[in-house]
Amino acid sequence: MNLILQDNFFDRFFDSFPRLESRRPNVDIGEDEKSFVLKVDLPGAKKENVSVKVENDFLTISSEIKKEDKLSKGSNIYEERFQGRYDRSFKIPNTINVDGIDSRLEDGVLTLNLPKKESAKKPKPIDIKVS
Repeated sequence: MNLILQDNFFDRFFDSFPRLESRRPNVDIGEDEKSFVLKVDLPGAKKENVSVKVENDFLTISSEIKKEDKLSKGSNIYEERFQGRYDRSFKIPNTINVDGIDSRLEDGVLTLNLPKKESAKKPKPIDIKVS
C-alpha cells in the first residue's frame, strides 16, 4: 500500500492516551490504479454536520455528533455513546485530482474517492539514448 496518505506523527503517538474533548474516527484506506478510497466511521453523523475540505495538501474530515434522544423521561443513568466533535486530517499527494474527489455518507460510513491524476495512473516510459 502506498503510504503517502498518513496522519501526523504526533497524532499517532498520542493514540494510546484517552481523549476526553474529541475523538478521531476510524479510517480504512485503500488504493488501486485509479484512486485512493477512504472509509470513515461516523456513527450517528448527519450529512449537514459533516465537512470535508482540501486545503494546502491536507484533506480534513470534521463532524459534530449530537445525541438528541433520551433513554427515559427522567435523566439518563449511564451514557457511553460518543457525543462531540470528530476531526481527522491527512496529507494527500499532489497526484490526487482534487476537483474529482467525491463523497457519500451511508449508514454512518463516509466514503471518499480520491481519483489520481492521469499522469499518476500510467508509468511514463523514458527513451534511452545510445551514444
